[in-house]
Amino acid sequence: MTVTAKQLQNLKGPLSPERRALLGSCVADGWSYNQIYLTHRITRLTVKRYYPDYQGMSLVEGAKLGYLAMKSTHVFKNVNHA
Repeated sequence: MTVTAKQLQNLKGPLSPERRALLGSCVADGWSYNQIYLTHRITRLTVKRYYPDYQGMSLVEGAKLGYLAMKSTHVFKNVNHA
């Protein structure tokens, strides 16, 4: 997804109630900062502004989730797992 300069301009400032609700659901689901940014273009600083105690998904948790996602899509179909 490509974000235009005008769209980025609209994202500056306080979050709209809709985007704040969207961010709240991402936080409740334990998304990583990177997932939130890549999906919704909400930066880590913005997440911290609204949820100062939020830690996000750790790198280890993210790696495990990514492994499970790849495994479930058969990316590792021809790899011998010990």
